[in-house]
Amino acid sequence: MRLRGATPMNTSGPQLLLLALGFVFFVVAPLVFETPWVVIAGWLFLAMSWGTSAEIEDGVLRLRYLFGRMSREIHLDEIDEVKVIRRLRATSLAGEFPMFFLLVFSTACFSILVVLTHPSRDYTGYTVLFLVSFVYLLLLLLPFENESIGMALLVLPMILGFLLWLAVPAAVDFAMVVAVEIALVFTYLNHYVKDYVVLGTSRGKCLIAFDDQTTMEVFLKALGGSSSGVQAS
Repeated sequence: MRLRGATPMNTSGPQLLLLALGFVFFVVAPLVFETPWVVIAGWLFLAMSWGTSAEIEDGVLRLRYLFGRMSREIHLDEIDEVKVIRRLRATSLAGEFPMFFLLVFSTACFSILVVLTHPSRDYTGYTVLFLVSFVYLLLLLLPFENESIGMALLVLPMILGFLLWLAVPAAVDFAMVVAVEIALVFTYLNHYVKDYVVLGTSRGKCLIAFDDQTTMEVFLKALGGSSSGVQAS
């Protein structure tokens, strides 16, 4: 049974490692190696980490990545914890997946360090990366009941962009900041329109995002739970 609208997230396990390698090649390596191959390798690792679909067959949950070319299998009887994040108060994705949060935090810190130490137009891409990763890590920290606060965070790129322009004028292009604002609006909408289900096993946790609530309810029932019984760990 294919779970329509379900997307495995790269917040844990081998996919988180691939995501981290992608950022190393895509963000760090270009500062050392002046070759396009490191960027291409970065994109490849990022693509390998990206979830595409999920399905249940013969008691096995298959999470597919890289356009279905890679998969991660979890036997349903392995799952000993199920959480629907949106239904739990004071629960955030950062709290459930601290290593993923640490990766985003490290990306923001590294990017701003590059911007401050390389005041050149050639490094404006790192300004973009800093603005996006900084706002996203704050979204990860927020419980989903604080959606209005998440919306308020969308003004941060303009404020941070202006402060960076005062400190390092060459690092900021305001047309770029506007583009970041637009991208973050879509990121915000995509973040809050989904339901997130955390699955815990003895091997660790994984996260699945659902666009369709009906599909999520079918999935929860397949796990032996109900809409009211799977909320708490």
